[in-house]
Amino acid sequence: MESIENIYKESLFEAISKGEVVLWVGAGLSLYAGLPSGVQLREILYKGLTPLEKEEVGEESDLSHLADEICTLKGNRNYIIQTLKNTFTRDFLSTETHKIISQIPHFRNIITTNYDSLFESVYGSGKLNVIFSDNHTPYIDAKKVNLFKIHGDLSNPDSIIITESDYNNFFSKDTEQNTIWSVIKGIIATKSILFIGYGLEDTNIQVIFNKIRNKIGENGKECYFVAPNISTTKSIKLNKAKIHPISLTGEKLFEELIEYLKKNIKKSFENKDISSEVYSEFIGNFGLKSEIEVDSSIGKNIVKNLTGIEGKDIKINMTFSVSSSSEEIHKLDALINKGDILGEITIDRESLTTFNFNINGINFRDIDDVKNLKIVPQPFFEKQVDIIFENGKEFNDVEIKIFSLSQIDTKLRVITQLYGNELEIVTSPSVNNESEALFTYTISNQIDNVSKQIAFFEFIECFSEGQSFSVYIEGKRVFDSKRIFKGQSLERLNPICEKNNAYLTYFKSLKRIERLGNLRFSNIDIDDVTFQNYKLLLIVIAKFENNFIEQINPKVSLNPECFDYTEHKEDFNLCSTNNSEDIVVHNQTFKMGEITIQISDAFISNYEEIINDSTISPIVESRSKRAIITFNNN
Repeated sequence: MESIENIYKESLFEAISKGEVVLWVGAGLSLYAGLPSGVQLREILYKGLTPLEKEEVGEESDLSHLADEICTLKGNRNYIIQTLKNTFTRDFLSTETHKIISQIPHFRNIITTNYDSLFESVYGSGKLNVIFSDNHTPYIDAKKVNLFKIHGDLSNPDSIIITESDYNNFFSKDTEQNTIWSVIKGIIATKSILFIGYGLEDTNIQVIFNKIRNKIGENGKECYFVAPNISTTKSIKLNKAKIHPISLTGEKLFEELIEYLKKNIKKSFENKDISSEVYSEFIGNFGLKSEIEVDSSIGKNIVKNLTGIEGKDIKINMTFSVSSSSEEIHKLDALINKGDILGEITIDRESLTTFNFNINGINFRDIDDVKNLKIVPQPFFEKQVDIIFENGKEFNDVEIKIFSLSQIDTKLRVITQLYGNELEIVTSPSVNNESEALFTYTISNQIDNVSKQIAFFEFIECFSEGQSFSVYIEGKRVFDSKRIFKGQSLERLNPICEKNNAYLTYFKSLKRIERLGNLRFSNIDIDDVTFQNYKLLLIVIAKFENNFIEQINPKVSLNPECFDYTEHKEDFNLCSTNNSEDIVVHNQTFKMGEITIQISDAFISNYEEIINDSTISPIVESRSKRAIITFNNN
């Protein structure tokens, strides 16, 4: 029985999530608020009678029959109406369950046989449209929740249905075409019905069941009956009436329903099962808002984000599970069991077995939305600081992020960012409580400012020299490296010193050219910072400064028609002038013009070849493998 009831409950929740259910509420749902059931109301009415009156009425009669007898005895309904007002207009012990229902905008129509105002108290007039007479039916509002009080409202005593004759008149064939009942029949013809707060012993529920069954027939929507502790006998009786029993308290049902809707609200909207108004109202009840896109062209709505409403608390929760075959499982184990945060952890979709990401309980992402999962450590310190070294060099607005690499000890990862470049320092305590440090740095792939890049390399240079330093925030010193490293030099930087010095020399050459040529380098690809380009930069500098450069292993090809090789068999002095090709480096073009190559110990390296073939160009080299190049800047 339990399994079939779970199937019924799942079917009910799915129908509610699509806005396809009418809520039909009886007195049992108001018991928690301190209000009476139908049986208890009968007792209240009976106890209020005089001894003589009690003798005239049937003590064992049900509520509607007793109310009839009281009206006959007293000649009017005044006693009944006043008793109802005294009973149902007092303060409520609680409104919690009704508040939960008010958080479910999927219920656009609520029908109740209750006299209380619990729904009115939790919805407010702005969201609720109360209908209890034919005169109200023209004011049914699809943008509000319509509450049909079919037993009337105490604000209008004439609308109250409580006596047996009242009840028979409302559902009689002669008066069944009254407007309010016609509207209700139209609603239930296309919707499933959830009955809650009734006992099968209630006389009126039997009448309602019969009326609805006659109305919807065999092809109507499903009906559900929720009550605690439904016996097997009662379940059989309900199933015969084609009503699905679910054995739960109303409080428990709506608690579970809220969690179901939180989990599925996003997909319900994306699949166009509910309107944007219902979606926005539901998440708004939990302090959230969303940027959405209603697109008929793709057959789906789009939820772009989920954010908090200003002034509302936000709670984010993510859960996932990973298969034991995942390559990153050891990192997760280190994080969970040892507290070690080993950098970024990336888990591919195939390794994820479950995944859920929700905000204030509203599901935003599940495993179907995930391509891969990346876990990125977040810094516990993130600020812009000034760093001053003991040699006086100062670097301002350095971005610092500090990460804890272990929840057990004081192992830290410090990332400093300057002009798009990054220096990473990993510190960990040693046996003597001094800090050991490991340094690495990363250069920006694209460099737009030579001066700033020089500043970064000088920044690294200060570290590589073992310079102690202080960190300042808003003019106050917050860190002194001497206290941490206790005079220990930063020798671990030595392996990167040579590389850094080479970069520093290179970019200082670029800055020299900028000044000499009144130009600016930009969009420098770090992969183009090579030794070959550095040699070209030196040539450009020599050109600008009208200096000579020394060429190693020179090879000069001469025109055989203009060169008498027979006169230069032995060592000779070569002075050759010709036009040089333009030099292009880092998107800048430098016209080199005429250059003169001088070799004092020249010789023809292919002498034997040109003796046999005078058309071959003589190749002149240097015995000392050196040549001097000068530039004609006229």
